Amino acid sequence: ASETFANAIDPTFFSAFPELEYDSWLTIGVDDFLDPMELLSLADPIYDAFAAFEAGDNVISNTPNGNYWATFFPGLGADNAGFAGDDLKVLIGQLTTSGTISGTIYFQIFPMGIQSPDLRILLPILYAPTQCMDAEACNYDEGAWTNDDCTYIGAEACDCAGNVLDECGVCGGSGLYEGTTVDFGDGVLIPDDQSQCFTSQLSVTGFNDGTIISDANNDIVNLFMNFEHSYMGDLVITLICPNGQSLVVHQQGGVGTYLGEPVDNDTQPIDPGIGWDYWWDPGATNGTWVDNAGGTLPSGSYESVQPFTNLNGCPLNGAWEVEVCDLWASDNGFIFNWSLETSFEYEESCDCEGNILDECGVCGGDGFPCVQTCLDDDASLSAVGGCFNAV
Repeated sequence: ASETFANAIDPTFFSAFPELEYDSWLTIGVDDFLDPMELLSLADPIYDAFAAFEAGDNVISNTPNGNYWATFFPGLGADNAGFAGDDLKVLIGQLTTSGTISGTIYFQIFPMGIQSPDLRILLPILYAPTQCMDAEACNYDEGAWTNDDCTYIGAEACDCAGNVLDECGVCGGSGLYEGTTVDFGDGVLIPDDQSQCFTSQLSVTGFNDGTIISDANNDIVNLFMNFEHSYMGDLVITLICPNGQSLVVHQQGGVGTYLGEPVDNDTQPIDPGIGWDYWWDPGATNGTWVDNAGGTLPSGSYESVQPFTNLNGCPLNGAWEVEVCDLWASDNGFIFNWSLETSFEYEESCDCEGNILDECGVCGGDGFPCVQTCLDDDASLSAVGGCFNAV
């Protein structure tokens, strides 16, 4: 330190010696001689901390008497830098270091000028090492004095939290509602060994925050899967909700029953067959897959091995997962798509204009009656519940 106390600092020298502006000094309120204040020091005869400070040495003052600096009480109503302002802060020093600052300082305070009783407090020195003076940075700090630690928005991000623009150009937005279906196109092979299972996650974000499944028998319409496999008895199929609760819909059994139209030839293990549509429905009454085993399992809705109430308490939003485990070597299968249908209404928009899906799944549509024209081989039609279906 060129000067121990700030009341000896002359800022006119800063232009000629810029480094002096960052010198270390002690004070009680003032930062140069232009604001007159008398500062007194009392060094401990055992250890003179002020001499060590002015020499630039480490200061370790832990003797019984200690080292003090003070100013005279100017009287109530005086305009004095030693009085705390509205922020209740008083400047006590400027310390420049290449390292970190730690320790404690003992204060004697006379509240409202009252000499007795006084207030004596031992406070830790808190040092925040992050330094950034750039107001455009993510970690700007008006109290910083360098730009050594500045961080900025990443190349792919749109804010300091790391969010990205969604499809509608909203930073951190949830984007367009993508539905509750996972489509694998030409199909994905189910691993045909005991060491790994097939898993697929569906990120659901389209419902009111905090919505949970309270009665799965009514809240869940069905779990759907388009699937083929040459040996039903190999498989365990499980639906896992975002909080880890699970529902086993099929647990082996059914031996060599076909699912869909598989390629039942182990010399062609990577050739997909034709998937058929299967649903697990809490309202189904025709038994499980095993109850209907034999030949090829017809496409349709079936009962789950475990009750759908296993999912009571599951949050609706989050990562839902389907797990398919093939527990026997030989025979294989493919999954083409799967979905989860619930009875809840979607909250999020299906386009950037804020429209939502109607009851017929039309973005911005008017809802029922929806019309689906379905022709069978005889090109006959029938109307059921406002929608046309093949008969």
